[in-house]
Amino acid sequence: MPPLDGTPTIEERNARGPVADEDRDRMESLARMGNALSSEMVPLLTVLNNILQLARVGLEKGDPARKVALNSMATADRAMDTATALLRRLEQFGSSASGRPERIDLASFVRSRFRCMSGVLGSGIELTIDGTDEPAVVRIDSRRLDQLIGELLRNASESMRGSGEVVIRIERHDDGVDQPPLIRMTFEDDGPGMNAESMRRAFEPFFTTRHHEIGIGLGLSMGHTTVNAAGGRMSLSSGDAGGLRVHVDLPPAPEREVDDIGFDEIPALNSGGVGE
Repeated sequence: MPPLDGTPTIEERNARGPVADEDRDRMESLARMGNALSSEMVPLLTVLNNILQLARVGLEKGDPARKVALNSMATADRAMDTATALLRRLEQFGSSASGRPERIDLASFVRSRFRCMSGVLGSGIELTIDGTDEPAVVRIDSRRLDQLIGELLRNASESMRGSGEVVIRIERHDDGVDQPPLIRMTFEDDGPGMNAESMRRAFEPFFTTRHHEIGIGLGLSMGHTTVNAAGGRMSLSSGDAGGLRVHVDLPPAPEREVDDIGFDEIPALNSGGVGE
């Protein structure tokens, strides 16, 4: 009889292997850390921000010699906004991996986001969506899928430095094993690509190649966790001539009528999604 507390049996541990268990335990520990840190720090930052705003009101009524103080406070404001945004990402990372799964036709969902996705990439990058005409129904949290799409597009835009082409392809993918075909969503860009070491570590929490920017390296890790929770997988590949391909493979949802998902009711790719 399996343990009632959800602890994996010896057979399950052997099937997954020690590495999978270590990765799962590490991710759970990091999630708890992120959630605890966010819960403690966000209220503190809110109080500090209110104090700064009150101080600014007083300084703005003073003499011109206080301009330096106002400039310093503006810098502090930007730092506060950055810290709050980072902690919000930690809070998201610490929340449930699966979120609220719902049935989504992946091709229709992506097409409905075309304008927002083009805005994230910028006017210098051409976006092409090559979707299957067949239903591509999966079961996943729509907002977390939103965030994953936004993260992948921002990464592509940065690597291509505002010029190039991104292709999003949705198709049935058959591994050649005795299992139903998966639904594959591929993001392909013509940027410089990624080296083997970066690809190997891309899904690790807090790993980032954006050393010149503010960032904590949680975007891809959160997306990877969400996809895994939906029963899928993510993988990367890069050619010698450049270009990066990100594959998101998801199992098709069980056959039944697709839920009516009101795309207009979902925030336009926010909270780390395409609209942010």
